[in-house]
Parts: sequence; C-alpha cells; structure tokens
Amino acid sequence: MKKYIISLILMLSLALVYAQEIIPIAEIQNNLDLYEGEQVTVQAVVTIGDGLLYPSKTKFYVQDESGRGIQVYKQTPLSTTYVRGDKVEITATVDLYDGGGNYHDVQLYNPTVTLISSGNALPAAYEIAGGEDLTLNGTWSRAIGVVTDIWDSDYGFYQIEISVNGISYDLQFWDSTGADVSEYSEGDLVSSYGIIAFYQGSPQLSCAYENDISIFTGNLDSIVENIVLDVSSEDSINLSFSISSAEGEVEKMEVSYNLDYDDKNYPLEITESGNDPIVYSVSAPKQESGVTVNFNLYAEFADEHFVQELAFQSYTFPVETHEAILKVPAKPFDPVVGTTLPIDFYSKAGDKAILRIYNSEGKLVFTPKNLIIDSSDGINRYDWDGRDKNGNLCPIGLYLVHLQVIEAAGGKEKTKTVPVVIGTQLK
Repeated sequence: MKKYIISLILMLSLALVYAQEIIPIAEIQNNLDLYEGEQVTVQAVVTIGDGLLYPSKTKFYVQDESGRGIQVYKQTPLSTTYVRGDKVEITATVDLYDGGGNYHDVQLYNPTVTLISSGNALPAAYEIAGGEDLTLNGTWSRAIGVVTDIWDSDYGFYQIEISVNGISYDLQFWDSTGADVSEYSEGDLVSSYGIIAFYQGSPQLSCAYENDISIFTGNLDSIVENIVLDVSSEDSINLSFSISSAEGEVEKMEVSYNLDYDDKNYPLEITESGNDPIVYSVSAPKQESGVTVNFNLYAEFADEHFVQELAFQSYTFPVETHEAILKVPAKPFDPVVGTTLPIDFYSKAGDKAILRIYNSEGKLVFTPKNLIIDSSDGINRYDWDGRDKNGNLCPIGLYLVHLQVIEAAGGKEKTKTVPVVIGTQLK
C-alpha cells in the first residue's frame, strides 16, 4: 500500500510539472489542430494593452521569444489592467474565433494572468512583406508602405490603407484607443506597428497607439553604419558605429549584448563622440573561445519612429588552441514537425573532429561528421534532423551528442558530451 501511495504522489507531482510547462506561442499557432480546446501556460510580453481594443471586455495581445503573438480574451474585464511592456504568465484555453468565417482569431480564452515584471522591451517586430499566413495571427509586426486610401468609418474605427510591395494592407485604429492619426494623407510613406489580424482571409494590422505610426524617412535595414569591431583588447570587445542621418535625431538609444543561446540581454554604457555624424562606442567583456557575442540596439527618434531589439552585429571568439567545444540549445526539439537541432562544434583549425550521437543506452545512433577542421576560426555547425544512420526518425527520448577532437600534431585527444532531448507536440 505504501508503494502505491508513493507512486501516486510521484505521478501527481509529474502531472503538475507538465501542467505548468511553458508552451511557446509559435507551437500553438503552428499546431492549432493539436492545441485547440487544450489548456496551456505561456510567458510573454504585452504588446497591445488591455482596455484599448474592447474596453467592456478583456482583450489584449502578448508575444514571447518564439516570435509569435496571440490574443488574450475574456467576456468580462479582469481585475487588473495589463499594459504594454508587462511580462505575464497566462494559463488559459486555446480557442479559435472565426466570426462566421470573416475572422481568424486564435486566443487564450478565460485566462488566469500573473504579472511577472513591468517595463519590458517589446519583442522584435515581424516585417510585413506579403504572403503572411494564419500562423502569424496576433503577431507584433511592422508595415512600411505608401498611403493609398483613408476611411473614417461610422463603425468605430479609422482605417489607413497602405501599399506594401504592391499589396494592400489596412491599418485599423479603433476609436476606443483614442489614437488621432488624421494627420496622414494619401501619398505619405509611413511606418506602422500593430498586430496581424485576418479579415476574410486577408491580413491587416490592428493598431492601438498613436506613436506607433509615423512618416518613414529611411531604410531601417541600414540604420547602423560605419561599424568598427575591435577585438585586440585583452579584456573587452569594443564596437563603434553611427546612425544613418536619414533617420533623423536620435532621442533615446540603448545597446545591449547577449551570448550564444542565452536570451538574457546585458545593457552596455554608450559613449558619444562630438563628430558629425556622431560615433557611438560600447565595450562588452571578452569571452572564451567559441562564445558568440550578439549586439542589440534599441532606438527612438525625434519623429517618433523606433527600432526594437535590432540585432546589428555578432562576433564569435575564434578557437586558437586544441579544444573540444560543443554547444546545443537547452530545449527539446521535435523532428516530426520538421524542426532541427543546431549543433555547434569547435576546435583548432587542422584538428580532426568526429561528431557522434548516442541514445540513452550508449548505443551509437549516427556519426554525422568526421572531418578535418579547415575553418580559420575553428567554428562549425551541423543541423541534426533527428534521424539515425539509416534515415529513420529517432524515437522520443534522451540522446547524447559526443565530440571527439584529435590534435593534428601529436595526436592528443579531447572530448565533450552534451545531452539533448527529442520531444513531441502536446495534444
């Protein structure tokens, strides 16, 4: 009886752990047939706050690091009004509202919401370019285009139609948001942020903030210019750059860095030169061989347009000695739905590298790489599709990625092993 009770407790504990598993929003949007009607828990940042799009009910949008967003909805208001920049944990039922076939709104229905923190940066916006599919429903996005029509509707919204790459998109500002965007005219080139929504199968942007739309004055793809990277220092990596003059006056700027698969951003102190154009300089701590430093930019300009989390420079410290460095993301992957596992392996140029994959019982499953490293920086990548040496999908479970490195001169050997997990979609 005692063993039965202990087993039952363990089972209940495991059930609780799995019930609280954080699900990436992209997994929900990409596999709606599996998640619809199921209860899930997500952690995400609020992109459009509550009380703006449907004041008499709960309706706001969140987005997580998977690059996808989703609507949060309840027939009655919550006791707390969540605002842009709040990071929240939400447990709710995945639901699809199709509005009689006119709408496609994937939503977290009847949510329980917990505030984690406030004042967080918004996620990077998806760039509208045409061909957006239903999996982007609810995603924080930006559209740049020429205004082709304006409609001050009697149905409670103000609509600006723009042309993006020859495709028409509607920017819809509901009167309830209080946003006054009447200053824009046909022929204006504008940049606007909002949430991708679908009406009768066509994507549009639902917008909620007046300063999310502005006259577009430059090409944000080339916002950062004159980048100079200096890695000669013994204790730091130094970066200088300027901002395209077409963007106008910079009112606020933040530069941060993150490492490899670590999503945590570390702020950097910025120094400015008195030159024209202004040269901005930052320094990040020097890292060990094989570590990648990614620099990110946040900027606001005088004309109220802004850039969110623009990754503009990366550097991987080269491997100059005989080492066995192996890196994989610390999360499960599901090859059944086509995802792959990036495996980064490093050693000194000229060394022999053998990459092997074993199952949890120590049996060799696959030897994807057996080569002489010829890259000058010693950096290599292999994307494993979850298949064995015969091309068959490996079953769900724990696997070991093993790197063996043999020195070219002298034959010294070093090894590194890391665990990986093949998982599956929740049903």
